[in-house]
Amino acid sequence: MQGIRSIQKGLDEQQERIDNPRPQSREVFPKDGDQVFISSLATGHDDDNKLAQIQLYTFRGPNGWTNLMKHKDVDESGLPEEARLQRKFAFWAYVHEITHAFNPNNLEWEVIEGAMGRKVFKETINDFKLISLGFGRGNYLWNQLTDVYGEWGSLDKGVIRIKRSGQELATTYQITGTTRTDGIPKAKMDEIKDLPGVEEYYMERYGKMPEQSELNINAGEDGKQF
Repeated sequence: MQGIRSIQKGLDEQQERIDNPRPQSREVFPKDGDQVFISSLATGHDDDNKLAQIQLYTFRGPNGWTNLMKHKDVDESGLPEEARLQRKFAFWAYVHEITHAFNPNNLEWEVIEGAMGRKVFKETINDFKLISLGFGRGNYLWNQLTDVYGEWGSLDKGVIRIKRSGQELATTYQITGTTRTDGIPKAKMDEIKDLPGVEEYYMERYGKMPEQSELNINAGEDGKQF
């Protein structure tokens, strides 16, 4: 970086990142053994801005794994060489709850009986969240979502279960429709119109390099990629 104008531009951009940090994450990052129960806001139809394909660079920052969105309007000049490009699909959903296989931090989650009589921990969410998942080998995970769409005719016709098994490179997911009849509470319906489109959210959150003081662990709270 040379010359007063160039140096000043760099200082201004750094100050802008400090003054306008990334917005708080609204994404869900399941862990091994988690089951997420959702009502999709996305329909899957052609005019649906609640479902989109995105591409994110993932790389290790000073405080953990972080991301930068790949987009024609995003400056990639600061990306490290080891940054890995990931293709994902993402959609808005109302998350009813997440059942966890483990509760290592002894959080105040409800203990319920899961499949085969095993004890699981129910975390009630009852809020709108973004679900983002890789397409999977051979697009297997995307195909599972389209199977639900094909069966229901629209993704917002019932409760969908997303299950994660394994960790790191051994991670797999499963998307299935359920027979549950939970709906979105009427008191929450007015919030839907204020939700940004999927691409708009990711541009706002991942459209610039994070400041070193920012921590954005997109791989989940354990700081590992998925």
